[in-house]
Amino acid sequence: MHIRNTLAMEEIRVSESLLSELEGRSDVEDLGKPQSWNFEERGALDVGACWK
Repeated sequence: MHIRNTLAMEEIRVSESLLSELEGRSDVEDLGKPQSWNFEERGALDVGACWK
């Protein structure tokens, strides 16, 4: 899971494995198809690429 801004949680990104836990919730809307998560050379999530 990646939350861009915890003070304004309008949109979050979750892995496919967590998606099933959110299904059926009235306060969550699926906004699109699964996308690849990009990682930097050191292994950290490439946050800039996640929110393009």
